[in-house]
Amino acid sequence: MKIGLIGLGRMGGAIAQRLTEQGFEIVAWDHAEKARQLAAGRGVRIAANPKAIAAETEMVISIITEDHGVWKVFTGPNGLLEADVEGKLFIEMSTLQPTTGRELAPLVEAKGARLIESPVLGTIPSVHEGKLFSLAGGRAEDIDRARVVLDRLTRRVAHMGPHGSGYAMKLAVNLGLGAYIQALSESLALGMKQGLTLEQMLDVLKEAPTATGWLHSKIPVLLGAQADVTLDILTMRKISCRPSRPARAPAYRCRCRPAHWRRCLQRLRAGLATAILRISPSLCVKRCCRISNSLGVAWNEPERIVPLDRAHVDLAQSAGAKPAHVLLSASERKVCSEQDLGRWHQLQQ
Repeated sequence: MKIGLIGLGRMGGAIAQRLTEQGFEIVAWDHAEKARQLAAGRGVRIAANPKAIAAETEMVISIITEDHGVWKVFTGPNGLLEADVEGKLFIEMSTLQPTTGRELAPLVEAKGARLIESPVLGTIPSVHEGKLFSLAGGRAEDIDRARVVLDRLTRRVAHMGPHGSGYAMKLAVNLGLGAYIQALSESLALGMKQGLTLEQMLDVLKEAPTATGWLHSKIPVLLGAQADVTLDILTMRKISCRPSRPARAPAYRCRCRPAHWRRCLQRLRAGLATAILRISPSLCVKRCCRISNSLGVAWNEPERIVPLDRAHVDLAQSAGAKPAHVLLSASERKVCSEQDLGRWHQLQQ
């Protein structure tokens, strides 16, 4: 069976290897040249673009880093939905906003195809052993159809509900895991400062009421054993801190470019930009960030606001920027309704 795969990062690369070992023919693509070359060196056939993958495969898996990339892969130039996808099944395995799943599914179905979401619990070793835990969302019959692939990757497939439910469950799990890792770090730091050894503390913590499967698997690493990186800090921060926007919020498609953000970050570090701020979308002077309670950066230039997503905000805060609000200028008041101003004042409370 020929399977398409979009995304050849750590997880995607491991999935390609696992499915190849299980007898599937994999046709893959990634936006990064280095990832494509590495996969090709392992015998994976690389397609020219997502559209080419959708044209020649029956099922397509996508596992990439964020919502904007998924929208681009599906609906952008040479995207999956530009091909004839009648009767095909898309298995979306990224960690995304629940609303992305709910908004993307109708677009896929309008093309005669079906979509399920299947974010997973587990890391690289779990992929190689076929022991991931799938948190599936979508129609039951489509999830059953996907089992021919998912059963080779997972130990369990839990149907959480309609589109968006799987992503919601994954975000809930990630939040708890991130909080646990942070709390464990603080606990170990406290004990070591009081003279306890790492070995003593881990020997107790592995049997404490707070012990988890994650802790048991990581004790050798915490004691200094060498191991491959399965989840780095930046990725953990992304998947733990991503907010879940409400279903009524419009699709988030910020047009800010990386180069533009780098210039903004340089200004923050140089003290030329003031702060992170919270703005109502109707008051955004560039009107490109349409998510409710969107975030932006105020520059030390008259009435200039640059909308950014929360990942950008995290970076800015790490560079020393502090949360703040901005007052509306007189010119902005002229173009904003009283309702908009009321919403603005509600955000300040």
